[in-house]
Amino acid sequence: MPSDLVRLTQTIVQMIAPIDGLQAMIPRLESIAHAIEDKRDTSDELALLYEGQAIPYRTHWENLFEFAPLAFGVVNSKGRLVSFNDAYCRLFGFSSKQLRTVKLTGLVHEADFGRFTQLNRQLLSGEVESAVFVGKRLTGKGLPILTRSHAWTVRRRPSRKPEYAAAVLQRLATQEEAAIGFERCAERLSKQRRQVR
Repeated sequence: MPSDLVRLTQTIVQMIAPIDGLQAMIPRLESIAHAIEDKRDTSDELALLYEGQAIPYRTHWENLFEFAPLAFGVVNSKGRLVSFNDAYCRLFGFSSKQLRTVKLTGLVHEADFGRFTQLNRQLLSGEVESAVFVGKRLTGKGLPILTRSHAWTVRRRPSRKPEYAAAVLQRLATQEEAAIGFERCAERLSKQRRQVR
């Protein structure tokens, strides 16, 4: 005698049977119901149920980086930031409104300006496809911080010149900052050792 679950499945099958396109799901639903009834693993049956039914989730490419923990930004061929995530704002201490009003070169320390502009020109002209830049950038407080940028070109079509350059950035410690950080860690470690004794 069929169980309540199997009867329920049969009722559902009868209700959806007339609907075009769902006919192929009927044997799979029955198989799942019988697997549950027999206390078997239903993962294979469920996989078969959704086989070929997956619909790709379409998202705008910048949404992938919106909440990423690493700073990410995109600059257009005119040197303006056209996209950046929250981590980018936090890294440099600017609001998104402030970043939309400046050129990227306005955020580079004067000592690294020449190297930075040359590298951006090479990226946006297509001379290089990707590059790493280590240099000082200016923060919202006007103080420079050392960063490493991993940048690459973005083309809508392979035959065209790049329209954008995208980059992932991270803060680096200067020698002085590293020395201070090492000192602090050594002090903490020393205190912990004393407490253990």
